Amino acid sequence: MMIYRLSISILLTMVNFSSLASTPDLDIAVKVNPSQHTFEADAHIILNGQSLYTFELAPELIIDSADCAGRSINVKNIGNAMQPLYEVILPKSIKHPTLHLRYHGQLAELNSEFNQSSPADRIPLFLSQAGSFLSANSHWYPDIGKLITYKITIQTPEDQIAVVPGTPVLEKNIDHVRHVTFIMDHPIEGIDLMIGAYEVKEKSIYIQQKQITLRTYFHKEIADLADDYLTASKRYLERYSQQLGEYPYTHFSIVSSVLPTGLGMPSLTYLGREVLKLPFIKDTSLGHEVLHNWLGNGVFIDSEQGNWSEGLTTFMADYAFKEDAGKEAAKEMRYGWLRDRQALPLGEEEPLSAFKARHHVASSTVGYGKSAMLFMALRAQLGDKHFYTALRTFWKKYQFKRAGFKELRQVFEQQSHTPLSRLFEQWLNKVGVSDYAIEDAVYENGRLRFKLKQTLSDNNALVPVRVYSAEGKEDFYIRVNHASTSSVLKPKAPPVAIVIDPDFTVWRALTPSESPPILRDIITSQHLSVLSLNEALKSSSLDAVKAIVEGEVTPVTIEQANNNEPLVIVGDAQKLDDWLNRQHLPPHPLNLKEGDTQVWVLDKPNTRLLLMSLPNDPVQAENNLKALGSRLSHLGRYAWITFENGKIKQRGNWTAESIRYLISPQGN
Repeated sequence: MMIYRLSISILLTMVNFSSLASTPDLDIAVKVNPSQHTFEADAHIILNGQSLYTFELAPELIIDSADCAGRSINVKNIGNAMQPLYEVILPKSIKHPTLHLRYHGQLAELNSEFNQSSPADRIPLFLSQAGSFLSANSHWYPDIGKLITYKITIQTPEDQIAVVPGTPVLEKNIDHVRHVTFIMDHPIEGIDLMIGAYEVKEKSIYIQQKQITLRTYFHKEIADLADDYLTASKRYLERYSQQLGEYPYTHFSIVSSVLPTGLGMPSLTYLGREVLKLPFIKDTSLGHEVLHNWLGNGVFIDSEQGNWSEGLTTFMADYAFKEDAGKEAAKEMRYGWLRDRQALPLGEEEPLSAFKARHHVASSTVGYGKSAMLFMALRAQLGDKHFYTALRTFWKKYQFKRAGFKELRQVFEQQSHTPLSRLFEQWLNKVGVSDYAIEDAVYENGRLRFKLKQTLSDNNALVPVRVYSAEGKEDFYIRVNHASTSSVLKPKAPPVAIVIDPDFTVWRALTPSESPPILRDIITSQHLSVLSLNEALKSSSLDAVKAIVEGEVTPVTIEQANNNEPLVIVGDAQKLDDWLNRQHLPPHPLNLKEGDTQVWVLDKPNTRLLLMSLPNDPVQAENNLKALGSRLSHLGRYAWITFENGKIKQRGNWTAESIRYLISPQGN
């Protein structure tokens, strides 16, 4: 294990570039100075022999020159100033063209409005001493719109360390300038460039006789976390190499970000430094990002068919970790997916085939939760052996290629000899869920007869039912594919009750008793009102709620608050209790008296309320509202939370109960 510190000159030639790859599609040298916000690049792009090409380049970057085979080339912007698209026309006499571009730019400091978690395609180019990020989607390099291999050399001040996906082949400091060279000899979709005042720690491991170098690029204040993250990375690489096949890269790195990001890239993950401090991240999110090296960054998504990668990765990482922890932990995650779906406003759900990437709660509910339950249903139908054999085949067949749900389905069909078109059609292209209910339940002569009804008449599902008797419980499965399915069961003892899907394994509507209110119901509202019971907190209350929710927010008075729209009420404990009493609603729950601030969700006829109980001191209340604005959007699965000095003290949910359909021994 090695530690590279910023004050030490490094010279490390790990491998010869020519031994790893043929001529790369892109050979680029860049000079970056974060303190001065300057960027320069000298790029060579191998073209395929045509005469007309287009490429994208960020609007902040200015082209200085362009030539090909020693001839000056005219570059024309056929896009616009905000989204440039450059066109070059090459002489037909050039048989093996390489386009040579020189360009530069003055890049901005990190803007505070982007200091929130955002998809990579929404993060602008920025340079700063604390950390810099040039995302592939911002087009800091000439993007000709195809999978590429590359060689990149980056010069930075010696106190700034640059990293991109790939294998580092040269690292050295010369005259207070740091030089690093990376290669990527597998085709990938894009290149993300990260720079920071990092301490680098390294560990070499062997998995299936292949040497892999693990690295952490951590800011100084979290450098002591490196060993635990290296150990966890090794565990995940071993797990997924065994499940899917050989890890496709020579390195895996964890890079800390000044943004609260969680981004997976080929051979590395870019995680917020505040996120990395959270003790559970290395046991949860890290595994998800490691798995993306196979799924999403190893086999690429054919986005025309939707994004299968996030759901499959959620199933094989996040959900698999819960299964490892036990049945109750896995059940809780499944319930969370169904509860998230229940909170979607009417008409907000899109088909899974339309999901490209997470941009809001509605998209993540479908692209992560519903998609993960698709793969759960597929595993249940095919069995573990066929399911995981198909995934290994999929990886072997499509690594470093694009594939979609169609290709996944075909591999599963071939391995299991099972037609799956109807299953995929239902999960990918239909929206909505069935409400299930039991009718006409009769127990006679040792047989339990009933009808299992659903609201979507053409929905096909294997629905579990649990039959309770004085002697215990028995589980049965019923194939439902019509509005009403008649069933006959032979329980071992006279039944007293039946419960539909008690463990939440079916993508379905929850009953009211199964879905008591949670913060997500408020967060996803398209329109809601804010009532501040303290005049001095009106402005800060409005700002906090706008930071939490996704819809339109309107301030209201006490007289205007009696409508059917979701409502947020903000005030000190006494004012809140007085308001609740006038509305004939339950007072401040006794279990929420801890901490200086309490937040809870409450049902009111025809709508739901979010209540925020703040300290009496106006300054402290203002500060706590700011903290709530930055925290609550990430806590949507809870019904109540208490805080002390801006930190979570307790959190939880109201009790959820499934409906029991009661049966008399005589069937009466």
